[in-house]
Amino acid sequence: MLLTGPIRMGKSTALMHWVENRSDVGGVITPDVNGVRKIFNPYSKIFHPMEWYDPEPPMDVIQVGKFTFLQSAFSLGTDWIRNAEAEEKVRIVIIDEIGKLELEGKGFHDAFSEWKSAPQGKIRIAVVRESLLENVIDYFQLNVFQKITTNDLFYVCSE
Repeated sequence: MLLTGPIRMGKSTALMHWVENRSDVGGVITPDVNGVRKIFNPYSKIFHPMEWYDPEPPMDVIQVGKFTFLQSAFSLGTDWIRNAEAEEKVRIVIIDEIGKLELEGKGFHDAFSEWKSAPQGKIRIAVVRESLLENVIDYFQLNVFQKITTNDLFYVCSE
């Protein structure tokens, strides 16, 4: 499934509310927490820094427009996604989000690419901003998918 909508319109926030009381969801959600982007594992309920703000960035940063992200956050998030795929108790796996980095082969690109050959049985939700939807479909050669919005989320994947 591709969860889509305009940029900064609450896709991650809706996911955070949706997973709040669930124990069958894994992967990675990228909410803003007090104005700072984090990665969140909905299965373990762990937050980890994603965005870097200090003037002296560490060596492992990725610049995307005005944002500076930690490469280590994408590595950790990719591990969380792969672990969710392997965990029996996880029924739904989320990648938030597939965007410009992934279209350049970075970010969560590899984890998302692996979904094409992943076994059936899990519900997989990838967040894609509306303006990049066609590019993502073309780049990853997505032939079969269901497009949903935040309004659909609670109906499509009820517990």
